[in-house]
Amino acid sequence: MTASAAAPPFDPGIVSDVLKHLDKTIRARQLYPTTNPTYLRAFELLRAAFVALWSKTPALTLHVTETTLTWSGAVVLDEPDKSGQSLPWTLFKDGVREVTLLADFEKEELDWLLELIPKARRAQDFEDDMLTLLWEREFALLSYRYVEASRDPGVPLDLSATPGRWPKASHEGMGNALEAIAAFKATIGAGGAGTGAGMGAGSGGSGGGGGGSRSGAGVGAENALERLISEETTREQTERVAVSLTGQEMAQLQVAIAEEYMLELRQDVIAVLGEIFELRADGARRREVVQAFDTMLQFLIAGRQFGAAASLLQETDRLRTGIPGLDPELKAALGALAARLQDPVAFAEMVVAMEEMESVESIGALGGLFEQLGASSLEAVLTALGTAKTDVVRALLELTADRLCADNPDELARLILSTEPATARAAAERAGAQKAAVAVPSLGRLLGAPDKALRAVAVHALIAIGSANALKALERSLTDHDKELRFTALRALAERPSPTLLPRVTQLISAQDMRQMEHRERRALFELYASVGGDRVVPTLDGLLNAKVGIFGRREDTDVRACAAMALGRIGSKAAIESLKKSSGDKDPVVKRSVEIAIDKRDA
Repeated sequence: MTASAAAPPFDPGIVSDVLKHLDKTIRARQLYPTTNPTYLRAFELLRAAFVALWSKTPALTLHVTETTLTWSGAVVLDEPDKSGQSLPWTLFKDGVREVTLLADFEKEELDWLLELIPKARRAQDFEDDMLTLLWEREFALLSYRYVEASRDPGVPLDLSATPGRWPKASHEGMGNALEAIAAFKATIGAGGAGTGAGMGAGSGGSGGGGGGSRSGAGVGAENALERLISEETTREQTERVAVSLTGQEMAQLQVAIAEEYMLELRQDVIAVLGEIFELRADGARRREVVQAFDTMLQFLIAGRQFGAAASLLQETDRLRTGIPGLDPELKAALGALAARLQDPVAFAEMVVAMEEMESVESIGALGGLFEQLGASSLEAVLTALGTAKTDVVRALLELTADRLCADNPDELARLILSTEPATARAAAERAGAQKAAVAVPSLGRLLGAPDKALRAVAVHALIAIGSANALKALERSLTDHDKELRFTALRALAERPSPTLLPRVTQLISAQDMRQMEHRERRALFELYASVGGDRVVPTLDGLLNAKVGIFGRREDTDVRACAAMALGRIGSKAAIESLKKSSGDKDPVVKRSVEIAIDKRDA
């Protein structure tokens, strides 16, 4: 039997289990912050899987194809779809053909890898690919072999090669690059004074001759640098060239690269299109510009260039409102561009993009874009707010929702009764935050929802609004099926008692269900009864505390009597104190103590 056909040294299922946990943890890293319990649980399971693997082998070498990862000839991860969420494809498309992990990798470097893979999946064409990210991290317990992305992906890997790029790059073409460096050094080092002296001549006003010499060297340096940058070399050749650069040369190269990346061509294109539209009165040409704006906006949103998309919409709004006598058809076409943001699918994609963003600045770029949203977007914004996973995204959505709710209170009231729970919950929360009195009827109806979470949000929103109508609507929660909601309503109504509540609360006090309540809820009910009834309810409370009922002369339950005593103490009138004194020597220690506390509270 040949070596290639030899059986794996141990069960491939162990390796497969590690990779499945790795894939799940990567997905969790993309969805949740690193402090989220779901992510932390997935991470610990992954580390445990690695520990189990190292008990079988000190190293794991995986071979990468477009759709699989193989180990010792066995497929240990198979993902047929070549998508951005496929681990084999993420590695393969950037040239990685083999990955080797060593024991203890999970202790520190595993977290690095979990950080890099989502970045590689989200990377745009101008951002670092997987190879660059791996190279920058300088792993000690992870090594890899890879090929040039532009080479034939089917070329087999030379297993005898040193880890790194394969096949070995040719030195052809290095001559031109090295000549460019030599010319670059010659221009900035002319005069025999060294690089630093040559560049320093003429600065600080050391004479006209010195200044002329520096100017000539500067032009030469720029030309040499331009030739060096424009030289068509492989990445490996460029890395070899970089070794020969001095610190000053490297600094100039970094400045040139930074300036190149800082160019924002999209803003220039938007400005040029706006200028053409403004200066050319021809209707056909202006329609072409509107179509160009529309196409560009779609690409910007799809490419997650939200800052540029916001600038585009601001420019089109300026054109729509700032050109006198603009054709109504063109004005409507410009106004319709903002409607693209209000498309539910487009907005959902933007929210997904927000959840995947890591920097606050990137998310903040969406603020300008969301300012273009109108009333028809309120439902989509509230739905997204109800499912937001991160604090930064939630804060941005809340600001947008508050603006739209303030401008469209009737729409907010309608959405509170949405059949989508996330939308209804977010709408009720915003109504409470804004103290939207117009939403009270809808919140009152929401108190009858079968979902406890929705009823709870409605209760808190009505308490936050706090108007007479809101508190009147809150009365419905006094008979809610959930004891926590009943208790919350009792406490809120007791803080702002209204005499109109007395008939409703009297019914609750007289009902048999009152004797089945827990102490906390019963005491809150009696406190509310005392607050809204005053002296008028002393006879009822006196009967509950002191009266004997039935042919055997039994008194009420101990806790009922204790709550009645505390309610009498809350009223504190002369009649209430007289009622309390009747039980000051009661044989029941709980009742006696409650009476003492109630009397002492009034005396104090």
